[in-house]
Amino acid sequence: MSRHDVGQSLQLPAQVDLVWLGEQADEHGLRWLLVHADDGINWGERRARRWVLSHDVAPEIAPAFVPEHVQQVRLFDEAGELLIWREGKAWRGRWLTETSESETTDVVHLLWGVETEPLQNGFVLLNEGAEGLRHAPPAVKQHFDPAQERAALHIRHHLAYDDSGQVYIRVSRLVGLGAQLRNKGE
Repeated sequence: MSRHDVGQSLQLPAQVDLVWLGEQADEHGLRWLLVHADDGINWGERRARRWVLSHDVAPEIAPAFVPEHVQQVRLFDEAGELLIWREGKAWRGRWLTETSESETTDVVHLLWGVETEPLQNGFVLLNEGAEGLRHAPPAVKQHFDPAQERAALHIRHHLAYDDSGQVYIRVSRLVGLGAQLRNKGE
């Protein structure tokens, strides 16, 4: 898998597990993990060649990683994104990064959760008030100040042009986690 191929398809193992995901993260320099499963989401951060997961620090919020329950996995960082999804009983995936010819634009999406609570091992519980939506991503920086900042997901859109010259988003990928200053009244 070349680091310069945009949207390259992948050969995937029959079973995607945390060991294989860790090997991919180490090989490509991918720090962050986001797992969507039938029973919830799990965030992860690669530290010293091992995963630290939301489930490790908040098992009442994040489900255990059970390959049979996984819908999709995103390994990502500035270097690129490995997106894996289930299609029937098989896994599909693609690697996405930029080349010198890539035309991109970056955007920031605030994560659900205006109420925060620090958790052990550098994670934070985010709670979205009346909706009761809760998840536990890694704290986005060492001194994250929930009174002044919101957790945010950085996304890179790859742009293309149609036959009439109109720009559109051809594909998007996750780039990283960060913090965004809160607006007044938030």
